[in-house]
Order: sequence, then C-alpha cells, then structure tokens
Amino acid sequence: GDEVPPPRPRPRSDAGEDDDGSDASSLRSIIAMMRQTIEEADRERSELERQLVEERERGRAELDAFARTLEGVDDLRQSAEAMGREIRRIKVRGYRPTRSDLLGGASGAGRPYGELAAAVEASESMEAAIRLIEGQNDALEERRRAGTGI
Repeated sequence: GDEVPPPRPRPRSDAGEDDDGSDASSLRSIIAMMRQTIEEADRERSELERQLVEERERGRAELDAFARTLEGVDDLRQSAEAMGREIRRIKVRGYRPTRSDLLGGASGAGRPYGELAAAVEASESMEAAIRLIEGQNDALEERRRAGTGI
C-alpha cells in the first residue's frame, strides 16, 4: 500500500556529537532572537500604552476647554439677547434717563434696575463671555505651540 517508510536512522560517526552541539547552538541563537523580539515588542507596547494615556489626557483637556468655550458662547448669546431686548425697548419707548436709570433701583415698570443699568449689565456680561472665549482660544493655541494640543 501507500505506507510511509519509517525514517532512516542517521548514520552515527565521530562528527555526530558536533552536529548535536551545532543544533543546540542554533536553538540557543533562535531563543535569543525570540527573546529580543519579545523585549522589543514589550517596549513598543509600553510606549504605545504611554502614548494612549497621553492622548486620552489631551482629549479630556480639549473636551473640557471646548465645554468652557461653549459656556462662553452661551453666555454671549444670552447677553446679546438681553442687550437686544434693551435696545429694542429703548427704541420703542425712547430713552429719557432718570435718576433710577443712572443709579439702578426700582423704576415705574417694576424693574429692579433702570434701563441704563440693565443695558450696562448686558454689555458687561457680553464682555465677560468674550473674555472667556478668548481665554480658551489663547489656552488652546498655547497648548498647540507647546506640542500638547491636537
């Protein structure tokens, strides 16, 4: 049939012991190369883990900065709306400053602040929101220059 013949024993001679030594040396060399490959892969893995941690921290910082910028944009929108309402009201009713307008306090319409005080407050809120947004932009630019930004 199709039987595979058993392997033939290698003829042994005086050189047979040298072959065994050569095989062991080859195996030691292969093991050394495998160890080196494992060590290199471990160093690469460690470096990639370190980079991943840095990237996560950078991403978290960027998200926090973006959230603060969005808060500033929302503050700016609210301030602009308040200022727009004050300007429309002044255009419709005309502006005649009174002592309460200049100093604040209850006016005839029951507002806790005078018209001028409300407009100034809205303007100051807008300026604060703009400073917040600009501060976030400056911080982002500084991180990018330092090489820690995206």
